[in-house]
Amino acid sequence: VGMAFMWPPVFSISMQVFPEKRHGHVMGVLMAMAGIGQSIAPFISGAIIQYFSWRWVLIINVPFCIISMTFLFLFYHPESPAKTKVRFDWLGASLLIIGSFGVVYFISQLNNLGQAYLPGLLALGISLFAFISLPFVERRHPSPILKFETLKNRVFLSCCICRAGISFAFIGSLFIVGYYLQHVLHFSALNAGLYFLPLTAVFGCLSPFMGKLADRFNSKYLLLLGQVILVLGLILLSNLNPNKLNTPLLLLSLVILGLAFAIVHTTVNLIGISALNKTYRNFATGFLYYFSMLFAALSSVTVALISHAVGVHLLLPKIGAAVPQ
Repeated sequence: VGMAFMWPPVFSISMQVFPEKRHGHVMGVLMAMAGIGQSIAPFISGAIIQYFSWRWVLIINVPFCIISMTFLFLFYHPESPAKTKVRFDWLGASLLIIGSFGVVYFISQLNNLGQAYLPGLLALGISLFAFISLPFVERRHPSPILKFETLKNRVFLSCCICRAGISFAFIGSLFIVGYYLQHVLHFSALNAGLYFLPLTAVFGCLSPFMGKLADRFNSKYLLLLGQVILVLGLILLSNLNPNKLNTPLLLLSLVILGLAFAIVHTTVNLIGISALNKTYRNFATGFLYYFSMLFAALSSVTVALISHAVGVHLLLPKIGAAVPQ
């Protein structure tokens, strides 16, 4: 809930403050800040878990939230919005949450067969009912949480699909590498965190540069290039030896993935938000973020499911035995 209220407005505020010709650079800087945090987070979190307690991984974020809120109140002074009463779309939001949760739960229960699988089928049925009902509910609400007419914009729809695929690949690669290092090679949390630095550091350092490129050149071709690089990184990552760590191959794979994510994260957000009229940009950031988070969750449960069930053939072989049911 906290992230849902926080992350989409970050993009929206940034797009309002800076002129349109600099939106790519701004998007890159935002991705860089996220990348810097992600680059040091695995190392710091691993050290905290190893030497203190996992609870401190959560508590340490509180001061950063307070600092962020202080800067926001001191330096951001938006114009007063028009005083119009807007009724929140509680029913639409509830259907969206129920539908999304049902799909994730259904996939997470695919290992359970027979009668034990009935809760998963029930969750899928409720999820389908929620998603089918959602368009009818939204058409009748004066301020719908989902504006389905925006999906008629093929560029925006393509960016939503692309954002979903990027998040699926990003979280899936982090998940599989983390399990490989800790549950197959038995690395400590600290040492496993260090191996993620090439990916997140490259992601953070190159994002502003990619944003500038997106401002100067056609973002579509930049996005296509990023997706090609992403596929190359995933192919290299899939060739890791489960019995012996190939450090050069692992680091090269993570560096290539970091480059790919720096390109695609920046450009897909820029293209998607810019594809719609300015009045829809707040919605666009939220919808793109929804696709990102939904498929990040789906990626986690899907990779865990596949690696447990058929990891011997499709993923890193020993992870199949390492991932719990």
